[in-house]
Amino acid sequence: MYQLAICDDDDLHREHTLRCLREIPDAARCDIRTFSDAGTLLAAVAGGSCRPHIAMLDICMPDANGIDLARQLHQKVPDCQVIFLSSFLDFAPAVYDVEHVYFILKSQLDQRLAPALKRAMDALDAVHAQLLLERDGAAYRVPVSEVLYLERVLRKTHVVTVRGDFWSPQVPGQLVGESRRFIRCHQSYWVNLARVRCLKNGAFILENDAHIPISRTYQREARDAFFRSLVNGEPSAVH
Repeated sequence: MYQLAICDDDDLHREHTLRCLREIPDAARCDIRTFSDAGTLLAAVAGGSCRPHIAMLDICMPDANGIDLARQLHQKVPDCQVIFLSSFLDFAPAVYDVEHVYFILKSQLDQRLAPALKRAMDALDAVHAQLLLERDGAAYRVPVSEVLYLERVLRKTHVVTVRGDFWSPQVPGQLVGESRRFIRCHQSYWVNLARVRCLKNGAFILENDAHIPISRTYQREARDAFFRSLVNGEPSAVH
């Protein structure tokens, strides 16, 4: 069961979003809570009574900008999938300053809500996915979130995790799939951005002190992904 939070200061819009959700079959997998302001939602998160897997946030609210609210949510619940709601198309470019899965104009809510919810759930499924890996002749299931980095070595992939080293015959791209946690930074390396401590001298420094090189081919993409992740409070330093 997923926890889903709707935060919108407009009572009519909030109730309309709730009604639309209840008509979507996928929403049966969600425990839905509604909030009229950012402060109440953040207090519920801080108090532990709400840890939303999915948050539908109005962008324009009197007490807080929905984009700033998304940043604060990501600091407390890093895997929360954000869907922005707005009555104004002018806000659309601003949402790219923070990680999200969908932007919906409220006038198109009836048509867009179902695909937005599906995308959020697909992203959550990817986050909570497990990899089937090998070590010492035995097979293990390891959560994708525990992977530090992957290195392609000849015809196998070396998978370094918080539990130790594993191997897989699959190439890194197949292993991590569509997970947004991972970025390719070298012909042979993929890193989990949530496990990057800092970017220094052309390399990612991971939480286990591993130095993962960034090649010229992937430099721009890797750096851009790293700086986007900084906005969401994940990696911690740049040198």
